[in-house]
Amino acid sequence: MILDNNLNWHKNSAFPNSDWTNSAKYIVDDNSELANKIINNCPHGFTPVEDKDGNLIDVTPKEQPIEQLKTAKLVEISKACEKAIVNGVDMNNEHFSYAIVDQLNIEKLIRKIENEKISKISYQSDNGEYKNYSVKDFQHLINMLESNVLYQRAYHSLLKKLINQCATIQEVQAITYGMKLSEDLQNHLNEMLGVD
Repeated sequence: MILDNNLNWHKNSAFPNSDWTNSAKYIVDDNSELANKIINNCPHGFTPVEDKDGNLIDVTPKEQPIEQLKTAKLVEISKACEKAIVNGVDMNNEHFSYAIVDQLNIEKLIRKIENEKISKISYQSDNGEYKNYSVKDFQHLINMLESNVLYQRAYHSLLKKLINQCATIQEVQAITYGMKLSEDLQNHLNEMLGVD
């Protein structure tokens, strides 16, 4: 493995442990612990540690800048929120997803209920068979799905606020979708959702 002047690493299996470019800043044994550390533990670069002769003996990984980490964490929680919405809800030992196609199908069925004044609606749970649901049960399902959407979006909003307030990398890394909120944030979430 070689490291160029920009400290980017390169390997060439035809020339292991040698400077095949004649311009390497450092040569590192391909099978060494140091090579493994550079490849696997330094995604944001590193600071080289040299011995008195200028040979690379270790590296100190650089941390991802906090703003980059915040941006990545915001994307991560946004995807998790969408997944939680699409995952849907359970009702009467049946699972109902809420992907876009499900949302469109339900919207059509809502219009059908409103326009045709029917008393039953045919719908299918995940991996279930089509069956008739009373309008009351179907409306209960819709309320559960929409309540889940509202909860996930409100929770997501609070996590975004929390991430943007973080002052350290460790604080950002500690935030995960589904984590328990502090009492004051939980109270704020309950207020947003109209829960006493």
